[in-house]
Amino acid sequence: MGRRSTARSGRPHPFSGLTPNIRVQVLTSFLGGFYQGAIAAVRQPFALSLWNSEFFLGLLETVGGWGGAVSSLAQLLGGWLADRVGRRSVLIAASLCNALWLLTFTLAALFHLWWLLIPGMTLAGLGMMGRAAGSSLTAESISSERRGVAYSLTMFAFIAPGVLSSILGGQVSERWGYFPVMATALILETLVLVLFIRFLGETLQEKRGRFRRQDLLSLLRLFTIPRHLWRFVLPFAADSFCWGLALSLLFGILKKALAFSDGELGWVNAFFSLAWALAQLPVGRLVDRHGCRRFILISEGLSVLCGVILLLWPTFIGVSVGYALFGLSAALWVPAFLKWLAGSIPEAERGESLGRIFTVQAVARTPTPYIAAWLFNRWGYPAPLLAALVLAGGVIALLFRFVHDPPSEECAPPR
Repeated sequence: MGRRSTARSGRPHPFSGLTPNIRVQVLTSFLGGFYQGAIAAVRQPFALSLWNSEFFLGLLETVGGWGGAVSSLAQLLGGWLADRVGRRSVLIAASLCNALWLLTFTLAALFHLWWLLIPGMTLAGLGMMGRAAGSSLTAESISSERRGVAYSLTMFAFIAPGVLSSILGGQVSERWGYFPVMATALILETLVLVLFIRFLGETLQEKRGRFRRQDLLSLLRLFTIPRHLWRFVLPFAADSFCWGLALSLLFGILKKALAFSDGELGWVNAFFSLAWALAQLPVGRLVDRHGCRRFILISEGLSVLCGVILLLWPTFIGVSVGYALFGLSAALWVPAFLKWLAGSIPEAERGESLGRIFTVQAVARTPTPYIAAWLFNRWGYPAPLLAALVLAGGVIALLFRFVHDPPSEECAPPR
């Protein structure tokens, strides 16, 4: 009866019609999300346990990691390569880098060697080379009217397991140390790598073939931003800087300034993941139905509310509520932002253009951990949050100025 009623309504089930590539991405997102949720809660406390310095932590996050200098270059080159050698090859290379950084973290936890964190965070930055390739592969693996759902489903699979794994990561690290958390993550990422190699299909229709002199020139041109991309770059780079300042060292600061335990940090990250997971799937359908702009603006407003709560209510309950709001903000942001970009950029240059945009976001975020460490060291817990809230007003103004529906027919609300 359920199938007949669905057929009569004419509305496809959100999980129907998924291509093999989307299924692979959902499964690998689940595996990656499980270990990332556990590590997100304890990664900064782990670094502080090896060298108790907020400046060392800020340096690690500035150079490597997911928003540092290495990830900026990796995303730029990854997008460029994705348009030449294919999406699949870049995703496999990124997964290999992820497995290697987890190996270095596992060894650092086993032998208590702080210096292994430096190559580990560098490799983690290189693992970001797959971001543009993954977004492009998703866009090209499903029809344009289902892209919002596809992005939401993939992100839901990444976020949902973090509800449980964040709690487990915090509890396990408190009882048995950081080694079991890192070793489990290494096993899961190795499985992701195997799935990519065995089951992921290529979506790039025309590869560029052998590298020629023109390719070298185009590589050099990557470091310039075409005029038509500035409306994407300005507001989202400002957003990355603003919230990187507020949140890039949040867990390390909570550990050091407010004496949060690893278990409490695990619960905080679990509330973040739960809020994101509960909102992610319905938001994808709403974006497909009503357009992108309004959800981007609402998301930014929720981020501001998150910052205010973290500033004025610095207790376990207050931080949990504030960080959960940031999870809701992310759930609104991701499908709207990615669909807006995918619908605005031609397929032939999508990987390269997304690589440029993601790179500028990463470059803008690169100095924020070190600046946050300096602000915290000089004025304490409130300083990074206050600075971010002041900047947020400018970010909202830029979003109103540059983000408009529809950048293409794909993102326009249906008439």
